[in-house]
Order: sequence, then structure tokens, then C-alpha cells
Amino acid sequence: MASCSNSSELVQRTYIIFRTILEIPPKSIHDELATICREDTLSYSTVRWWVSLFREGRTSVQDPPRPGVPKLATNNDKLSEVKEYVESFPHSSVEEVANYVGISTGSAHTILKADLELRKVQVRWVPHCLTFP
Repeated sequence: MASCSNSSELVQRTYIIFRTILEIPPKSIHDELATICREDTLSYSTVRWWVSLFREGRTSVQDPPRPGVPKLATNNDKLSEVKEYVESFPHSSVEEVANYVGISTGSAHTILKADLELRKVQVRWVPHCLTFP
């Protein structure tokens, strides 16, 4: 029997649009998806929401672009700029790094801690190494 993966949201939406065209009620559509996808099934409220969108005339299963600023702070260029700056100025603060690169303080902190895996030791950025007993 076929099953759905976590990346099957668009496939489920496509199934929903076709079943909506055939005027199948949302509960039946959800039950059918649950039979096929099991634990990866969209929630009933999500199925009902998509059915209402398709009944109103929507034809796309893709999410519309969201307003706001796109995530640009952690791209490879910014990451390498932060890395080069910290290597040149290891005593710099997060604010100094952010101002130099032109990103927010939060983005600079995320790049330093999560992406570059650095931590501050005696006012200096060093690689974060875990030691095991």
C-alpha cells in the first residue's frame, strides 16, 4: 500500500482539489487521506480549509508568497563575511559583527552560534568543542 511522506503536503492538496471538484465532503476526503497517508495526513481542519479555498475558485495548491523581508541574513555570502571578520577581529562583539556585515544583531548571533558554532571565551570568539569524560 502506498504511503505519504512528510513532503507530501502538495500531493495531498492536489488530491483535495480533485475530490472537491467531484463534490466529495471534507470529512470523506480527510478519511481517505488518513487511509493512505496515516500519520502524515493533513489535519481535518486543514483539509476543510483547503476545500473551502478550492470551492471559492482557487486553483493553485502552492502557498502564495508571504509578505515581509526574505531571509537573506544567513546566506553563504553573509556567513563568509562574518567568518572573515571574526577571524580578523576575534575580540569583536556581536553588535560590531552585525554592523560590519550589515545584518541584524540577532542574525549575527545566529550565524556565530548556530552556523559557525562559535562561542565567546574571555572576550574572544573560539570554536565550540564539546569534551567527553
